[in-house]
Amino acid sequence: MKSEASRAASGDKYKMIFDSINDGVFIHDPDTGAILEANRKVTEMYGYTPDEIRAITIEDLSSGTAPYTQEGAIGKIRAAVEQGGLLFEWHCRDKAGRLFWVEVNFKPMALNGKLRVVATVRNITRRKKAEDTLRESEERYRAVFENTAEGIIITDPTGPGRVLSVNGAACDMFGYTREEFLGLDRESLVTTDGPDAGVLMEQGEKTGRATALLVYKRKDGSRFLGDMSSTIFRDSAGNLRAVSIVRDVTDRRRAEEVLRTSEERYRTLYNSMSQGVMEFDGNGSFVSANRTARDILGLDFSGMEGMQLQEMLGKSLDDSDKMKTANKAGELAFIHTQLTGKAMKSRKARVMNARTGEYRWVLMDSFPMFGPGNAAPSSVFLIFSDVTELMKTQEELEMAKIELESRVKIRAMDLKNTNQKLEEQKELLQTIIDHIPVIVTLCDSHGKIRLVNKEFEKLTGWSLNEKNAREVAAGCFPDLPYRREIVDIIATAKPGWHEFDVTTRSGNTLRILWASVRLSEGHIGIGIDITERKKMQEDLLRLAAAVDQTGEAVVLRSPEGMVEYVNPAFERISGYSRDEVVGRKAGSPADYFAGHDIGEILGRVAKEGKPWAGRQTRKRKTGETICVDVFISPVRDAAGRIINLISLIRDVTQEVRMQQQLAQVQRMDAIGNLAGGIAHDLKNILTPILMNTEMALEDVGESSPARPALEDALSAAKLGRDLVQQILTFSRRVPHQKAPVDIPEVIRDTVRFLRSTLPSTIEIRNELKDDRVMAYADPTQIKQVLINLGTNAGHAMKDPGGILDVSESTAVLNEQEAARISPDLAPGPYVLVEVQDTGQGMDEDTIKHIFEPFFTTKKGEGLGLGLAVAHGIVKEHQGAITVKSNRGEGTTFTVFLPVLGEKPDKGLS
Repeated sequence: MKSEASRAASGDKYKMIFDSINDGVFIHDPDTGAILEANRKVTEMYGYTPDEIRAITIEDLSSGTAPYTQEGAIGKIRAAVEQGGLLFEWHCRDKAGRLFWVEVNFKPMALNGKLRVVATVRNITRRKKAEDTLRESEERYRAVFENTAEGIIITDPTGPGRVLSVNGAACDMFGYTREEFLGLDRESLVTTDGPDAGVLMEQGEKTGRATALLVYKRKDGSRFLGDMSSTIFRDSAGNLRAVSIVRDVTDRRRAEEVLRTSEERYRTLYNSMSQGVMEFDGNGSFVSANRTARDILGLDFSGMEGMQLQEMLGKSLDDSDKMKTANKAGELAFIHTQLTGKAMKSRKARVMNARTGEYRWVLMDSFPMFGPGNAAPSSVFLIFSDVTELMKTQEELEMAKIELESRVKIRAMDLKNTNQKLEEQKELLQTIIDHIPVIVTLCDSHGKIRLVNKEFEKLTGWSLNEKNAREVAAGCFPDLPYRREIVDIIATAKPGWHEFDVTTRSGNTLRILWASVRLSEGHIGIGIDITERKKMQEDLLRLAAAVDQTGEAVVLRSPEGMVEYVNPAFERISGYSRDEVVGRKAGSPADYFAGHDIGEILGRVAKEGKPWAGRQTRKRKTGETICVDVFISPVRDAAGRIINLISLIRDVTQEVRMQQQLAQVQRMDAIGNLAGGIAHDLKNILTPILMNTEMALEDVGESSPARPALEDALSAAKLGRDLVQQILTFSRRVPHQKAPVDIPEVIRDTVRFLRSTLPSTIEIRNELKDDRVMAYADPTQIKQVLINLGTNAGHAMKDPGGILDVSESTAVLNEQEAARISPDLAPGPYVLVEVQDTGQGMDEDTIKHIFEPFFTTKKGEGLGLGLAVAHGIVKEHQGAITVKSNRGEGTTFTVFLPVLGEKPDKGLS
């Protein structure tokens, strides 16, 4: 009884635990799939009672759509038994017919000694819906990703920035296939010279987002400007990723640059005009004004945007009754243009400068600007010129005219009795016009000059005392057609200002600005001398032409280092065009200033205001390195402020090269003198050694044990003697017999000798352009020079073999060409013998020492005197020898020998 009670208690405990599990649990027969037991959670999940659960099949709990059927469930149970367990998803149906998803975990185990399959079931309907939603989102993302016009690149932002995924637009933009794109790093796609490349990574690390304007590289090597926006995120696996959207803005930036340049030109012209300009929109609201408008009106336009003209000029226009009509001229012109869309010109107005309180006369023009397809003006411009001085002159003339006519009318009736008063009036008028600082003439209706002022007489040299106006006109305008044209303008008093070239009595030419005022009988002429102003303009043009034609490069920069102007000499010296440098900061192009911080120098000159001069190296656009003398000086305005920095650059490459050549010649001469002195002393030492050794050999017998030592001593002494002879030849201390020599024949003999001595792996070519060229020389020495050069070339090609090319030509050197080859080489006709090989070549440091005695690159071979002796022989013949070589590109020696005319030049002896 105790045992049964214990089992019952244990069963109750098992049942309580079984029903408390939060997941549904089934116990199945592995053979039939029948439901043997289910916990309480199953009844809640499926809506059946425990008894109903044990009475139904898996088919009743499934959706019934394959594979979610009874047969499918039996297959899963058998697979779980075979595999020791199985986890899968199952589409279920509850008692009410509602469908839902569960995750099933089958585990085979022994219960009460029998094999059973325990199924743990968990409702995953919500998770499945979330997964479906995520899948739909991913599909929408994929559609956007592949169909957007911008390039999308997903990368790993850590390390080199490898590409993980791209869309089709990115492939088209960069020229890569999708397979080629994947795995590319950041350096393969982005250059480091983009405008924002330096701050991109720092911005991304701080905020997780970055926008930048970068220069990208396509597969074919071309570059384009891209507007990039990037976001850094972590994927579902926690990996750091970056998605970048790239738009090709090359064409847009180019258009923006063209527009910016155009706007800068417009703005420069706008602010440098001598006329004031004000712009209003189609509603009459103020938009902008230039500096001249500000100076004339004395208004601060910074806070007036959107104001109407009447508001702005309310305090500037003169409100007196006398000037009421003139005051409103500007407003009327503006309103007329705004309403009708037609321009109005030459409207005078008297305005007050709001800053100084001074009244000024202005001549106003208004004109409209229409937008595309607009019938009404989109903008109205007011342009006005300060004509105060002209108006003052006209007012004075008008006052003089009014006063004159008044006095004439008053005195008309008493004309006979008022001659004295008329003379006083004339004198008064003459005094008035004599003190006007412009030319004034009065002519009657017949064109006869009645009055001229002192300014006319002072400038032209002609006076009223001349016989008649024709004589004055003929003197002022000696060219008859030109005179007729001018006289017609003056006589008819054509309106407006005209410019004349007037010849003075002394023969000088004046430029006169002329206007005529018609009177009731005749007219008054007004002339202003603008000769000096014209001359200044011409001087400026000549100065600009001189700067453009000077041989030295001229660069004009702003105080901040921005290039504003370069002359043609700079383009010729640097190789860069004006468009490539104007508008750029100091140090650009970077290759041209390689190794020099020009920005630091310009900054010091701008800060200290002191000129700077020095010698620097530059690299031309072609890559050639040149040496230049640079002078940088500040340019100050009248107030002493630095407004520009001007640089003068002179190419001294040739001068430096000639100085280096002269130093090399002087060094070789010094070495030659030293070597000659030592060799002469050695010769004196070796002579008794040779004589005594030879005498000792004659005295000892063939079997003497001292004979081998004496023979070795004799051989060493003879070798020393030959060495001394070569040194003397190099130092040009050995006299030689010179005679007219056929150089081509010497070359042929030398080539035959070299063919017999050089290895067969060396091909010898011989090109002689002249059959007979004579030089005054020692043939043996010339042959020695060519043999030494050929032997040297043969050693350079010893291992791989090569081509030895010996050629001859003639040339006439002018003074500049001769000095470039050697400072002491005289101009004239020369024969040129070139010895060219395809050997290993030499670097620049080796070339500097190649002609020095005992200098050799042949380790363990030779004494290093071959080229030194050749150099000494050629110099002794008043010629020159040059060498051109680069490592791995072979070597060319060129020998210059003076050509002999009909008889030897006395200077050659």
